[in-house]
Amino acid sequence: MNVETSTYHRLLSLVALLGSWIVVAENAPTTPLTTINVTSDDWCPYICPDTWRDKGLIIEVVTAALREVGLKTEYQYTKSWKRAIQNVETGFSDILLDADNEHSEILDFAENFYVLDESVFVILKGRNITLNYPKDLWRYKLGVIKEYIYDKKYGQWEKYITEHPNVLKTSESLGESHLLELLARKRIDIVLLNWDVARHELDESQIKQFSIIEKGVSSLLHLGFTRSERGRKIKEKFEQGFNRLIDTKKLKNIYAKYHIKMPDFSVTD
Repeated sequence: MNVETSTYHRLLSLVALLGSWIVVAENAPTTPLTTINVTSDDWCPYICPDTWRDKGLIIEVVTAALREVGLKTEYQYTKSWKRAIQNVETGFSDILLDADNEHSEILDFAENFYVLDESVFVILKGRNITLNYPKDLWRYKLGVIKEYIYDKKYGQWEKYITEHPNVLKTSESLGESHLLELLARKRIDIVLLNWDVARHELDESQIKQFSIIEKGVSSLLHLGFTRSERGRKIKEKFEQGFNRLIDTKKLKNIYAKYHIKMPDFSVTD
């Protein structure tokens, strides 16, 4: 047998072996649902790092809902939102805590829970700045978080944000509070940010310096479950537990803790 023939037969053997592994993997029993792996980057007050006293609204809701059905959660924090998405898409993690609508093609969403992500335009109180039309935004220096996605969900505002001729982009790691600090120092005229996040980062006396002059966009963030039999079962368990949180008023208490208005969730059996 020459070298080429020997190599060919070895490759055939390797292919056959890999095929048998795939068959075994496909027919392997589902991992027992005991501990559920959830993942995301930090986004307080919704998702907070382990170093914070409060875990974050979304983490507490997910933990409480799964506890209602006898399941534990393990939080895998990552500094990269893209990495978190990949972890759930590939099945390395079970739940992405803050999936955007665009992820509906790769993840399954919980049907009875969502978070309302509201961004607003904010100015320093007392300044004579108005936005009668979206194009008025170009008259002022704008501050934004560079990692946020300013796409078609912003509707009439999209063009005037993405093509703004005088914009200051700051890192998400510095937080909404950094944008407001620049606003207070009059380095910029208007900032676009999530107001709940800003209120969490600053105390009440600091927040009183600023005024909301216009709503930017309201969009929904979802729990994204990995698309697998395991993911389907976890999604069903979560929805059962979440409905119990509503029935027992526990959900209302979690929202009150973070001073965030609770949406009018509809309970589905």
